[in-house]
Amino acid sequence: MNLLRMVLPQPVSDTWCFIATCLIFCPVALDAVTEFGGVDFARPFYDAWWRQATANGINEENFASWLRNAESYPEMFAFLVQGAYERIWEFVSGHRLPKVLGLFIISGGLPSTPCSMP
Repeated sequence: MNLLRMVLPQPVSDTWCFIATCLIFCPVALDAVTEFGGVDFARPFYDAWWRQATANGINEENFASWLRNAESYPEMFAFLVQGAYERIWEFVSGHRLPKVLGLFIISGGLPSTPCSMP
């Protein structure tokens, strides 16, 4: 913990340092559970993504050209909606939330006093 505290931008208590370390390394455990345990935390989001895409006529064959061939704004919007589902799936499958929270704790979170602009 002392090595980690040496590189932190501001003092962080040992408890918060431990929590941040656990959060940052949590994706390693989640990936192991996914690979070796067969538990896919992102599968419901993946299924929702393709359900939304299929409802609008988007499939794996026309995915790359579908937006280019869209003829109206509602069609373009449909592509953007399925893209939002895809982004949520990527966010969950990459286990980004614990990493971001851990880095947020390490960085000290929100400043306790307002920053003054020069």
